[in-house]
Amino acid sequence: MRDKGKRRLGLLAATVLAGPLVGAVARRISPRPGQARGFGGRAVEVFDEGEGPVVLLIHGLFGNMLNFSRLIPQLGGFRVLAYDRRGAGRSASAPKGGERLEAQAALAAEMLEAAGGRPAIVVGHSLGGAVALQLAADRPDLVAGLVTLGALTRPMAPQLTAAAAALGRATPLREALARGATQPLMATIGPPIALMSFAPDPAPAGFMIWGGGLMAGQPRAVSGALRDLDVADRGIRALQPRLGQIEAPALILHGREDDVVRFGQAEHAAATLPHAELRPMPGGHMMPVIRPKAVAAAIREMAGR
Repeated sequence: MRDKGKRRLGLLAATVLAGPLVGAVARRISPRPGQARGFGGRAVEVFDEGEGPVVLLIHGLFGNMLNFSRLIPQLGGFRVLAYDRRGAGRSASAPKGGERLEAQAALAAEMLEAAGGRPAIVVGHSLGGAVALQLAADRPDLVAGLVTLGALTRPMAPQLTAAAAALGRATPLREALARGATQPLMATIGPPIALMSFAPDPAPAGFMIWGGGLMAGQPRAVSGALRDLDVADRGIRALQPRLGQIEAPALILHGREDDVVRFGQAEHAAATLPHAELRPMPGGHMMPVIRPKAVAAAIREMAGR
């Protein structure tokens, strides 16, 4: 029994030590198209290239800017801004209690102001869609148009956010164990999770590296995403009365078979936003990766309005 206890303790110690190591490997082998810049007193990883009208790309929960790796090359003729939301990718961690939706929108506004302050086409995927809507509500002067991709537009199931809140508020000891356990686990189950996010579409070969899958499994990214889920859901609830006041035109792209963010979220947005058009898409949730040409066409259409 004593030997078994020692083995368990040794396994636990190895797991805790392995997490940061695997996280370092993920950062080493994943592409780095952006660079660190200071916004809101914290380092934010930002991609800023091209000339023309500004397009801002905002990724979703458990994501990072690499999710747009196939979309960005389709956006010639635009100045493209993309970034890792706080706590995701290579950006600095979000506050311990999570980052409110209003604060996430304020960060996006700060980046647009630094880019010249002209109204931009704002593209939000998944939770990034909620950030885009909050930005349009708070700073209409910075938003020429919205393109949402599988976006969260109304509150989620209470059971889901309650579980996320409980994990996000874990004690320091439980957080330390979670940080250690996350990376080895993600290294093993990452590809199946990616498949679930893409379903019913197949996940492209190599997505875990070039598409940001490994970066999403960093311990701090997972911990931050759990907090984000709870905090953002409260923000989405508070945003509901203001959706009908958003004046920016919006194209709502959503996969009919999206099992991550159900199609009803898109129908809600189309019925609530005054100047929205719903564009049902084939397939699932990962449109920026699977259908970059269709997404780029929607962005160009919005820019031409």
